[in-house]
Amino acid sequence: MIEIVSAQNHFENDSLNLFLFDKINKYRQEKGLKSLKLDTGLVNACRHHSKYLMYMEERALETYGHAEYREEVPGQECIPFMRDRAIKYCPTIGSSVSECVMISAYNTNFAVNHYYLNGDTTYRDGRVKFIESINSGTYDYRSLAKYILAAWRNSPGHNEGLLEGYKAGVYAYFYRTEAGTYISSCTYLVTDDAWENLMGY
Repeated sequence: MIEIVSAQNHFENDSLNLFLFDKINKYRQEKGLKSLKLDTGLVNACRHHSKYLMYMEERALETYGHAEYREEVPGQECIPFMRDRAIKYCPTIGSSVSECVMISAYNTNFAVNHYYLNGDTTYRDGRVKFIESINSGTYDYRSLAKYILAAWRNSPGHNEGLLEGYKAGVYAYFYRTEAGTYISSCTYLVTDDAWENLMGY
């Protein structure tokens, strides 16, 4: 049984997703790129896969976290491939679709000399501050959004997805398992504007 600590049904009410989408666009602006347009169909596709990752927990990463292989989620269709999920919820995707996923556990007994303190300071500080907020019961989603973006930004393949495309969606869950482990699962989808150009929009 999974307890959802904070997972809103609508993107507009979910502060974590709003923070993350805003930070992605600010990062793009720093690179001289246009802001992505928010596509609610892609948000729903992200919500679908983030929920799958949530129910699968760390097992999802054993099967390459971009795929869905088993009917694990009650009341939710299993859609194995990322592009098929995008098309199901957003038929007007362009010729290219990229996906970033992330599932991460948070040990609230986090030690100051933990290896996560090494490397990118935004990654480190975001994770540390978020864990501190869990312990205080405040859930600092701004810090969690910084941590997720920093993790993707520091991976060449994920970073490429952040810097391409025309429209995107993102969805994240933050929850606690029966064992008391806090976990976040997040999916980001971005596509180009080939369809819109073809139709003259």
